[in-house]
Amino acid sequence: MNQWRVGWIKFGLGVLLSFCVEARPIPSLAQGVLETPQPGSFQSGVGLVRGWVCQAAHVDIEVVGRGLSPAVYGEQREDTQTICGDANNGFSFQLNWNELGEGTHTVRALVDGVELGRAQVIVATLGQPYLQGAEGEFVIEPFPQTGKQTHLRWEESRQIFVLASGGPASIGGSSPRTDAKLEDPQPGSFQSGIGLVRGWACVATRIDIELDGRILLPAVYGELRDDTQTVCGDATNGFSLQVNWNDVGDGTHTVRALADGVELGQATFTVVTLGLGSFPRGLAGDFVLNDFPQPLFQTEIRWQESQQNFVVSGARFPGQDEELCTTQSGTATDGSGGNATVSWTNPCLLSGNMAVVRIQVPGGPSVGAFFLCATNFSIQQGGTIFGADVMRLVDFAGNAICRDLPPGSTLDAVLQVDGQSNLNFNSPFAVMYSGQQVVNFSATPPTGAPQLSVSVQDLVFDSTTAEPTQEKSFTVTNAGGGTLMGGMTLMASDSGGQVFSLISGATINVGAGQSQTVTVRFRPVSPDPVTGSVRLTTNGGVMSVRLRSGGQTNPPRLTVSTTTLDFGSVEVPGTADRTFTVTNSGEGILTGSVFPPTVSAFSVIARGTFSLGANQSQTVTIHFAPTAPGTFTGTALVSSNGGEIAVNLTGAATGPKLSVTGLENLFPGGPLDGLLGLDFGNHCGSRTKSFSVQNIGEGTLIGTVTTSPPFQVKKGASFSLRAGQRQKVSIRLKWHPKNGESALGGARIESNGGSYSVPMFASCLKIKIN
Repeated sequence: MNQWRVGWIKFGLGVLLSFCVEARPIPSLAQGVLETPQPGSFQSGVGLVRGWVCQAAHVDIEVVGRGLSPAVYGEQREDTQTICGDANNGFSFQLNWNELGEGTHTVRALVDGVELGRAQVIVATLGQPYLQGAEGEFVIEPFPQTGKQTHLRWEESRQIFVLASGGPASIGGSSPRTDAKLEDPQPGSFQSGIGLVRGWACVATRIDIELDGRILLPAVYGELRDDTQTVCGDATNGFSLQVNWNDVGDGTHTVRALADGVELGQATFTVVTLGLGSFPRGLAGDFVLNDFPQPLFQTEIRWQESQQNFVVSGARFPGQDEELCTTQSGTATDGSGGNATVSWTNPCLLSGNMAVVRIQVPGGPSVGAFFLCATNFSIQQGGTIFGADVMRLVDFAGNAICRDLPPGSTLDAVLQVDGQSNLNFNSPFAVMYSGQQVVNFSATPPTGAPQLSVSVQDLVFDSTTAEPTQEKSFTVTNAGGGTLMGGMTLMASDSGGQVFSLISGATINVGAGQSQTVTVRFRPVSPDPVTGSVRLTTNGGVMSVRLRSGGQTNPPRLTVSTTTLDFGSVEVPGTADRTFTVTNSGEGILTGSVFPPTVSAFSVIARGTFSLGANQSQTVTIHFAPTAPGTFTGTALVSSNGGEIAVNLTGAATGPKLSVTGLENLFPGGPLDGLLGLDFGNHCGSRTKSFSVQNIGEGTLIGTVTTSPPFQVKKGASFSLRAGQRQKVSIRLKWHPKNGESALGGARIESNGGSYSVPMFASCLKIKIN
């Protein structure tokens, strides 16, 4: 049996980042995969965006709205040898998820400018981009199985919880040089799951990593590290090597980092595993850790399989009511007779700015579709009703949702609140759909009825001053009784995440009638306007203080003339164009762009970027050019320094449509489970197998079928099919192989109703029994 090693580099008798599943050699039709992060996953701390691609000039990683960053491409990936014909196909991009800010973010991997994959992730933090000085060790149960306990310890260098032994870790090593540093693993630390050996060096030809004095492996060198600019004079100084510590094994280990053969640092540390092998699957666990990162705080953690560790999935300030951090379900009606069950989960991020939503449409012959759209949601909090202008509803791929859901379907989505909005799910709220209440999150009134009050609604900074920093303050007051408890989270738009910081502490503890001063530091990096907010969550209410710079009274604000474009029906190969208008309804300069629609049938053909002064507008043109019949829905995301808005696109196309049937699952239970083709099996002579082509559209479907040796089209090389007609295509394997030889190939179907590739596989293995 062939073993598919989904992993990276062989490491002695173990494997770096590897796990085993049944597989076989794979046709070259598979070009690449974005493996981490997984759609809909929680992310926190220092992590990786990683995957592989067979052929690329360059790979870029984009966090939508924050620009492109080059990934390191060419990492050794032995598991891609069969697929790609070589092994240097891995890519990775290191980032601190905390720096993106709490809430939802869309991550895209692009190969030579073309999207390879995307994932919508939920970033949860402990209120700071890099939490320093916190310590904590906990015992959780039951995990990984009923009746079992697991020790966890906070690892500052990774900003996550790792497995621990319950005792002290082995210690030793240092990184004394001023021009280079081994940052992770730290001496005396615990390591577990998927991790990195990482650091930086100002000048080196190559960086090698040595484990336990017996194995030497090259690290990726030249990663972007802006924090080394001052020391090194440039920023391309980072190095890293991906490691699955499960394969290294439990116990004491020592890592040395060598720059051109000279040690720059070493660390002795302890590896702890679950004892369940290289990459245990199917585990799940959510736990609450008390008094972390400070007394009276609570931190929620979740097992993240792709990282093989626990990540932060939520946190609660002192005084926050746990009743809000639950899941509630109710029935929603779309106004046209469609019904669905809405399950609303409030993960209680410190910022209170997002929720996870599951929509389940009942099945049955008499049940209709349910129309799901963000514009139908509204949130009532206090005396205010918040509408679609302050929130976005997106699926786990980051696509805005405004469409019919068919009977029997389930859709998972996230609802993200605008960072400038006062809507905060850490205070009681009710969810309505089409004007009818669906769920109601209430809380027990706090003892003494504290009441949050702030002295200002806005802090305005001057980005044109020559001063390197500015500081401004506002006052938090408890206008009620008891003790006002809670905390603050800094949210930022555009480049605000790099220029605003809280310097007076993030916790609130104010007695009746007392006040607390909050100070925000502004460090301008350009004269361009930037915006942000301080979101306050307390047991006496929630509020936001807006932050902005650039001199304008109000920041730029994005509005569009419509959030829905309907292209009607066109006959293939016909096309249609529709337009909408982008307007700056605020002040300052609104800059942004329209991202390519999520479905290839739609494209931006005119004025996809904009720079608009106050009250200025620009027309954007979207082109609909379907290549096959069907119904098409997509999203054009308008992203700017004044907000993001999704324009939903719908269109239909008629004409012939190709369907291929009679194929088999080539890799059941493997990493490409569901890939359909023809498996000729272990056969050392001629053999024939077949599939069928059918016209499931309208008009006449005309096409051809071609193959390459040793596969031949025996029957059905061309076809002309009226609506509903079907034709059988016979493929013959004709070869005279050597023992142990295999053949990878495919049939290519081209037609006026679409194209299709059928992967095919054959092998010849003769076993002699003496």
